[in-house]
Amino acid sequence: MLAYNMLGLQNWRISSVGINLAYRKVASRTHPDMVAPAQKELATLDMQQINAVKDMLMDKVSSRCKEEMLDTY
Repeated sequence: MLAYNMLGLQNWRISSVGINLAYRKVASRTHPDMVAPAQKELATLDMQQINAVKDMLMDKVSSRCKEEMLDTY
């Protein structure tokens, strides 16, 4: 659940579109280019975590879609 909370998602059954929208919203606030120079290092670490979470959730969604497709055949 922490991964979903990092992107501000409340529902774990969300599409890739929803994940991308949530990612963009969070990234616009925490991107190192958008923060004060004193906070760039921390923002870089945050952004790395957010990128990893997005990739993990997108992998889960694609795996779930593949499983659903296989179940229908």
